[in-house]
Amino acid sequence: ADITLLPHQTQTGLHDLLSQALWEVKCVVLGYLITPSVFKISLGDSFSTSSLGDSFSTSSLGDSFSTSSLGDSFSCSSLGDSFSTSSLGDSFSCSSLGDSFSTSSLGDSFSTSSLGDSFSTSSLGDSFSTSSLGDSFSTSSLGDSFSTSSLGDSFSCSSLGDSFSTSSLGDSFSTSSLGDSFSTSSLGDSFSTSSLGDSFSCSSLGDSFSTSSLGDSFSCSSLGDSFSTSSLGDSFSTSSLGDSFSCSSLGDSFSTSSLGDSFSCSSLGDSFSTSSLGDSFSCSSLGDSFSTSSLGDSFST
Repeated sequence: ADITLLPHQTQTGLHDLLSQALWEVKCVVLGYLITPSVFKISLGDSFSTSSLGDSFSTSSLGDSFSTSSLGDSFSCSSLGDSFSTSSLGDSFSCSSLGDSFSTSSLGDSFSTSSLGDSFSTSSLGDSFSTSSLGDSFSTSSLGDSFSTSSLGDSFSCSSLGDSFSTSSLGDSFSTSSLGDSFSTSSLGDSFSTSSLGDSFSCSSLGDSFSTSSLGDSFSCSSLGDSFSTSSLGDSFSTSSLGDSFSCSSLGDSFSTSSLGDSFSCSSLGDSFSTSSLGDSFSCSSLGDSFSTSSLGDSFST
């Protein structure tokens, strides 16, 4: 049978359609807002990401990027002209911000990091959280809990143990806890130190810094033109603010953050959260939960 709509019925039908469409838009927006950040989109010039199994492989902002991940491992993150990395096993290989970077890791080990003009860092463990605002850098925890924040051209860093919190405002430097309580800092042109044992924490603000540790835990940081560090043991955290930085971590927890022109970081574990405000940011997580956000010119996760 034919159905004839009166004018007022036609208006009612259009109203119902508009209401339904508006409701669907609201649902889409709400769904986006509550979706974990790892599934969200990239704001910037380039974004690519992929996930394999329980792992995660992601993130380049620059001219060229190639990465691969096999198993429960993680391979990640370049901001610059060229980057290639690969990981096989339960290991982690990550992170370059600069002109060229290549790294690879096989096994339960960790191999990382060339930073041309900025910062790259990585973690294998259970938890990761950090945040930073400014041209500064705030980083590094291995332990049960860690929180830190930095505002300005300053630096705040480094805890290994049960609890650590620190903040820095200005051109100053605040760092370093290992175990239940420990803090130390150095401001000068050069600093070098090494430790073999259960715990080590150090920091430098100056032109050059190098340190190494073999043992259960290591935490260090540098603010200056050059920084290199390495650790062999259960836990490692380090950070640098300057022209070059390379670091790596194998342990239960790691936190780091950078706010400025470039930031690259990663985590393999149960939980990871990080945020960056600046020109470029790339990060990644392999584990049960991941959230990240960026406000700036480019973001990939």
